Amino acid sequence: MLLIIGVDELMDMARTTVNLVGNCLATAVMARWEGEFSLENSKVSSRYCAPEPEV
Repeated sequence: MLLIIGVDELMDMARTTVNLVGNCLATAVMARWEGEFSLENSKVSSRYCAPEPEV
């Protein structure tokens, strides 16, 4: 019984990971299909990063 519980916990983590990746992929595909997502728009999050030092 303990073996089943241990394996089920790992399987649950795998199912959660697959579900998250699938949802992210579906969101990106739909946004691309509707013209809301492009490679230029995907760099929006860089404004939240620290600026690169000038040399």
